[in-house]
Amino acid sequence: MIGNKDIDKITDAVMEKRSEKLKGGKAGMEMEDLQNADPIIITITSTEKTAGEDEVEYVLTTEGTYREKNGKVYLGYEETELTDGKSKVMLIVDKDTLKMRRYGDNSTNLMFKKGERYSSVYKTPYMSLRVEVLTDKVDIVLAGDKGEIDVAYTISIGGQEIHHGLNVRY
Repeated sequence: MIGNKDIDKITDAVMEKRSEKLKGGKAGMEMEDLQNADPIIITITSTEKTAGEDEVEYVLTTEGTYREKNGKVYLGYEETELTDGKSKVMLIVDKDTLKMRRYGDNSTNLMFKKGERYSSVYKTPYMSLRVEVLTDKVDIVLAGDKGEIDVAYTISIGGQEIHHGLNVRY
């Protein structure tokens, strides 16, 4: 039987492999794609609501990058104000799906597709947490180098559910 310590070791190994990919694997290639991307201004509005608490809203407007390749849209930006650490974020938009890859002090890979559940690991400098995301809504409107993405989802961490909204405009 696999215990919690074994799961933590496996989780750390998976996250290490993901970090290695940044240096040349598939994820690394996607980050390279953003090096030749067009500069944009991107606004991210994030809301979260925990049972019994008031909704909290965070807004970040920052410089980012945009690139369209093979029918997908790649958006990149640095997230410093919304997190405790400094992270690079890449959003990959593909038809009715949004993938979010966060690299840096806090790292994770999340996927949002309406009605689907996705499990991942959220790694911080202090610990790794298993997370599960259930997506309620994904609305994507793209028009060349302008667009808006609106996502509603519930994230479960350690048995606690937090309702999130994510709106990305560029």
